[in-house]
Amino acid sequence: MSNTEIIYVYDGSFDGILSAVHTAYYSRENPKQIMCENECQSELFCRVTSIETDIDKAGVVREAVLKKISPNALFNIYRVHLSNDINRATMIFNYLKIGFNMGARVDLFLSNKWVSDVKKTALRVSHEAQRMREFVRFSQMENGVMFSQIEPDNNVLELICPYFADRLYGIPWVICDQKRFIAAIYDGKNWVIRPFDVKKITDSVTDEKQYQKLWKTFYDTIAIEGRIDERRRMACMPKKYWKNLTEFKTG
Repeated sequence: MSNTEIIYVYDGSFDGILSAVHTAYYSRENPKQIMCENECQSELFCRVTSIETDIDKAGVVREAVLKKISPNALFNIYRVHLSNDINRATMIFNYLKIGFNMGARVDLFLSNKWVSDVKKTALRVSHEAQRMREFVRFSQMENGVMFSQIEPDNNVLELICPYFADRLYGIPWVICDQKRFIAAIYDGKNWVIRPFDVKKITDSVTDEKQYQKLWKTFYDTIAIEGRIDERRRMACMPKKYWKNLTEFKTG
């Protein structure tokens, strides 16, 4: 049994990943994988260990990352945690193992698979968050609250909230991530993320439909027919986002 490979299973939270890192370090174990509980598949000849999320242990690891590696390392691994990569926790664990030995120089060690994967994944998440800030379209609901729906590949909702809280200060809004059944709810001063069922939302007010038509007219008017480049438009605004953009809606 000494050669049995180990798989850690955690609850999906960032603190859960850091708790797994803490457990591995102090138990002197080297898990083959660290998997989210709703994504884990049993493998033969592997011992599966369930990791309990411990805020204090997670805090110890967080401080160690800041002091022994760098604030940038913490920034990167948090974005990896928000990615849709099924190996995100395993990636973070192996990156931190290297980082605790190399310190801040770890981010220069791009020939290493784990370091390279963390950097690329963190950048991918940051890029999608930037796109979402540009692609969010609000509609006004019957109660006056501004409402928007998004379907990002990665869990970037919390990364875009500060942007809209700053630019729409004092105006209540809801941004719903339809893929994950969660929403950011802003009361005009503070925002929180909660489980959310978009089917419970009422239709937008009649006037809002007119605003949507005006926006579509504006979009069509500024488009110069001779300069329309569908390939470039799809590169700048991927087609998977179109169904939540007012200017691409029909009717």
